[in-house]
Amino acid sequence: MLYKKLMKKILSTLVLLTVCCGAHAKMLRSLCREGVRALLVDNQTGAELFSYEADTLMFPSSMQKTLLLYLIFEYLNERDARSIRFTPSKRAYKQEGSRMFLEMTRSVSLDELIDGIVVVSGNDASVCVAEGIYGTEALAAEAMEVLAKELGCKNTTVRNVSGLPDVTQMTTARDLVTVARALIAKFPEHFKRFQRRSFAHNKIKQHNRNTALELEHLGVDGVKSGHTDAAGYGLLFSAFKDGRRLIGLVNGCKSVQETKEVAEQMLTYGYNQFVNICLAQKGSVVVRDAPVYLGRKETVDLLAPRDYHITVPRALLQKIVVQARYKAPLKAPFVAGAEVGEIEVVWPSGEVTRYPLITAQPVDVMAFWKRPFALIMHWLRRW
Repeated sequence: MLYKKLMKKILSTLVLLTVCCGAHAKMLRSLCREGVRALLVDNQTGAELFSYEADTLMFPSSMQKTLLLYLIFEYLNERDARSIRFTPSKRAYKQEGSRMFLEMTRSVSLDELIDGIVVVSGNDASVCVAEGIYGTEALAAEAMEVLAKELGCKNTTVRNVSGLPDVTQMTTARDLVTVARALIAKFPEHFKRFQRRSFAHNKIKQHNRNTALELEHLGVDGVKSGHTDAAGYGLLFSAFKDGRRLIGLVNGCKSVQETKEVAEQMLTYGYNQFVNICLAQKGSVVVRDAPVYLGRKETVDLLAPRDYHITVPRALLQKIVVQARYKAPLKAPFVAGAEVGEIEVVWPSGEVTRYPLITAQPVDVMAFWKRPFALIMHWLRRW
């Protein structure tokens, strides 16, 4: 809980600091007209690099299928998707929009159906899988909405599994980016599927509808495109380059080409204008031999309880101050893992963010007959 509060503070600080990248951000905003929603985050730190109406409700279109795919990957667990087969119902067969062209009388492996959803965004495949796992599309939609809430999505409602228009089915850019981050983190072995460029079923070959995959120079490797008349053209995308993963969304565009161009500009901005800094790795010694008062040990090391990374505008790299702070000497007794200090990051704006430091070892209080001498020495040092 404390770590989440700290991250919220560092993210709010970063939003204020992006004025240093104002010209580039202004250029991006010029691409975002009325009806467009956009968000770009650094996956490692969660830092918001660019935002435009990210919390404004929108129609999700096929980008909503990321929730269904998350549930499918959970269902698989240790099951072999190649050995599970579903037969499309009439409802699945008659789905409108993008399809993988299923046949009602022919069962299909779940493995192939997954590719049909990932690569060609098949609405028929989505309904077929939903009915195969949950019995009905309605029950699958309920499960998707429950999952969204569990992942922290605050504004997502689900009425069908395909993302086809429904006036009560809404989401936000932030919610869909949240889903994408969770899917990539939990199912890295399945996420490789999203790089597949084409897919053929029933002798019909189709290309991946995620045009951002063409941005190879920016490391794009997923995740999902979408389009309906109500939502416009959208793209939920992920890219991995130079050790950093950025995840973003743009929706409400007028064409596939526009979504690709905006995604390219967003990623270029994110990689060029920001950098990640490792403050400390989990278990690393940040302060060595911190003095202890009235303890059986004279010193103790202070550690980072988890990895600490921050995202910083490149223009501020030489302007932030990072220092370890604790109240010396530390008073015994204390247990291992006691929070006694912090890494302090001071930003040029005056904002300060802090990350806890903990004790590496327990230290008991010294024997009572030794305390008078220790007290004398302590006061002498203070003088």
